Amino acid sequence: MDYIQRRLRIVFPLIAPAALVILFAAVRSEHTASASQEPKEITITLEKPDNAAPTEGDMLRKSFRFRDAIDAYTAVADNEESGVEAVKESRYYIGLCHLWLGEYDEAVHAFTSLTADYPEDGDAAGHARYCLAWIDVQRGRYGEALAALNETLAAGTVADRELEARLLFMTGKIHLAYLNDFGTARAIFLRVGAEYPGTKIAEHPYVTAETQ
Repeated sequence: MDYIQRRLRIVFPLIAPAALVILFAAVRSEHTASASQEPKEITITLEKPDNAAPTEGDMLRKSFRFRDAIDAYTAVADNEESGVEAVKESRYYIGLCHLWLGEYDEAVHAFTSLTADYPEDGDAAGHARYCLAWIDVQRGRYGEALAALNETLAAGTVADRELEARLLFMTGKIHLAYLNDFGTARAIFLRVGAEYPGTKIAEHPYVTAETQ
């Protein structure tokens, strides 16, 4: 699922200075408006087999009953009979539910403990670090967010191409919307299109505008 907004079409070096000012205002307005809204699910969900039935926690989360979903996921995570993958997934979604509730400290605890307990799972760590970087952005910690994202990418442990592409894309979004670094953002979006063709995020207007 693509939870990143698809509203602006950006061509950095080809637009006139006046248009560049308008573009920046539009990008800043988008993020100012979103800051006043309720937290949204900010990352892709963990992949499941096509025949996998949704868990109780999944159904509660998708019904926006986040507190009840946390309880359901916690029951799975604490159950000694639960499989390792079910535990990791439940712990990830506990963190995601806390994000929906605006409980950033609790979300940070959930995601950092997940990466600490399963360092060998690059995809689980990648999902968690994406969320941690998103929290850093909400707190104005742009340098920290970029460092975490770039460190995850450099480690080369993420097997999921869609996730890896989104990690890279997020660095471009930070450079664009918060650091006013259009040149670096453009270069990153070009990389997303070139290195991750066929991914959903490569279809984002920020990327396709640069590859046409």
